Amino acid sequence: MAAKVAYFTVKASLEKYQNISEVRFVCFDDYNYELYLKLQINDNKNKINLLLNCIPYFENDKNKFYVFQEPEKGKDGIIYMAYPSYDKGITDFINLVYETGLLKEDYLDYLKEKEIQNVDSSEIIEIIAKSDLLLLQSILTYFVRQERFYDGLWGKAAKDKIFLNILYRLREL
Repeated sequence: MAAKVAYFTVKASLEKYQNISEVRFVCFDDYNYELYLKLQINDNKNKINLLLNCIPYFENDKNKFYVFQEPEKGKDGIIYMAYPSYDKGITDFINLVYETGLLKEDYLDYLKEKEIQNVDSSEIIEIIAKSDLLLLQSILTYFVRQERFYDGLWGKAAKDKIFLNILYRLREL
């Protein structure tokens, strides 16, 4: 009950005092963190439903999701590396993920704590199917944020049905 009161009091205050740019709820255990996360998810149900509306997009095996642009030599003589070019469905999905508040700041630490060393492995679908909300959130964050280190990761996650399975599990939870 205290989490609910705190969450909605802060939310009301943010509407009143619009100059506040950031609020952090500091939780000292996973139980309380999950309470606040569930409050945020319920509060953002419309955004979560928009995210779940992406399921048919990821179920469609005809979607290409992305293509790699070939390396090319520019007029300035610089050789530009290959890079992924994502279709609108992927970029819309990633933007929605950011809007939901589902991304977990300490996702790498949490994955390490749960002894998940290689998130980008063939076992990840099985792990997703058994994930609680915190682990699912960490896996989703991994695939969204690690694109900056691994060009094409969003496309691979779409092609390998990782995003689809994350959405299925999110719907279950």
